[in-house]
Amino acid sequence: LSYYVETSASSTVELVTEMFLFYNMDVEIDKLIASIMLAGIVVDTNNFTYRTRTRTFEAASTLNTMGADMVLVRKLLRDSYEEERRIASAMVNVEIFENKFAIVAQSEDEIVPDRTTLAKISDKLLTIDGIETGFSIGKLPDGLVAISARSMDAVNVQIIMEELQGGGHFNAAATQLKDTTISEAKEMLIQ
Repeated sequence: LSYYVETSASSTVELVTEMFLFYNMDVEIDKLIASIMLAGIVVDTNNFTYRTRTRTFEAASTLNTMGADMVLVRKLLRDSYEEERRIASAMVNVEIFENKFAIVAQSEDEIVPDRTTLAKISDKLLTIDGIETGFSIGKLPDGLVAISARSMDAVNVQIIMEELQGGGHFNAAATQLKDTTISEAKEMLIQ
């Protein structure tokens, strides 16, 4: 029994791919499996933006050598029309604070299907020039109000979400609040 821990790795897929090379394993992987593994790296690094290091690119290159197809990866990661419409609709309601913080608050009566949708909205906010941190707030099907937070590199959103009883990482964090309205959650976030 052995353990392989590398806290700076982007993903489990990166570690597994490194083990193929480290142990000189003559591993053959189906092209679909190699593409799915590459998709895991793409998702975990947000398109090679976060937690990306030289070894991340080496792992991606190894998977490419094993037959991973980036076009297939893009197809696997596409959103439905409804999801894209929901994200585009949310972007219309962006409020910008101090020229670097963007917040999208869904309406009180709208139900967001899941936390992933809020995360995608927060990620999308970071594509706006000058925005360092994006927050999206919405009501989930279970009645909880969720806040998703994303940042480029200047703001530690983990600390902000911990103040609201949530958690996460430096660049990606979230919280869920009981017995709270979206406007109350937005005010707590701004404070």
